[in-house]
Amino acid sequence: MEERNAKLTTAALSRRVAVGLGTGGVAAALTARALAPAAAQDATPAAIERSNPDVGGFAEEVFTTFAFTQTIKAGNTLYFSGVAPLRGGLANMEVVGEGDLQAQVEWVLEVIQHLLEAEGATFRNFVAQTVYTTDIAELGKIAADVFARFFGEHAPTSTWLEVKALFHPQQMVEISGIAVLD
Repeated sequence: MEERNAKLTTAALSRRVAVGLGTGGVAAALTARALAPAAAQDATPAAIERSNPDVGGFAEEVFTTFAFTQTIKAGNTLYFSGVAPLRGGLANMEVVGEGDLQAQVEWVLEVIQHLLEAEGATFRNFVAQTVYTTDIAELGKIAADVFARFFGEHAPTSTWLEVKALFHPQQMVEISGIAVLD
């Protein structure tokens, strides 16, 4: 019953919006969008900065080819794309710590540490992480030691997920996260 009411409410709201704009209003809105300068349509708010700091991970061509940014700063919040135990470019990409989950986690945390340092921050500023692994049981065995060494007294919120596979067949972990800058 609730689902039916939600559909009815959504349909009624859609009709009200369409009636409120009228045919001319919708056409005018679409025309204005089409005539707006491309630069205005694609403008990034000044408070958002995208960067791919050179911290020993991927070559710039990897970010371009796969259409992602390593860090985005929005105001005083820093967002990290998934950091993987990979380095190099498209022609020479290599897995760091192949077959060794602890070595891979350590590499990823070192890269995150360098990304934080590039913004004048530390793990004290790192407030949330999502850890993707292909072997959560093994991660559980090493986590207390490895994560505590990097985070110290400032452990972030954390979500762990076991996945079937990651970007590279030999990759066992990837960590994305959020930091709040001072």
